[in-house]
Amino acid sequence: MAEEKVHTQEEGMVDINVFLKDPELVKKINKKINIYNHRPAPSKGTRYKRTPEDNIIEAGNFNAMWFIDEFLKTTSKTSTLPKAIRTCVEVYVVTAMQELYYENLKKKKDGNKEESRG
Repeated sequence: MAEEKVHTQEEGMVDINVFLKDPELVKKINKKINIYNHRPAPSKGTRYKRTPEDNIIEAGNFNAMWFIDEFLKTTSKTSTLPKAIRTCVEVYVVTAMQELYYENLKKKKDGNKEESRG
């Protein structure tokens, strides 16, 4: 598999595989899945509009590892899923990676501040 890089303004290029192997990514995706699963009930006389998540749930694939596997297929253009579901997968995984990236960046900056005080 080719090394995939993500360009960031501050750091230059970031290896995407570092995020995909990080166990925190699974936790962040599971958190987003949990938020969807525990959304409030629609008000009386209304219903939720069907979403790509509903199709994923019906297929029995609404878990973090499936999202990561499908993300890899989507980025390598081998996914056979409809565009709406591919986009949903991309949103879940990319937003989780962004959160992880900025948390790591903040930890790195905070660590540098503590070292310079000593």
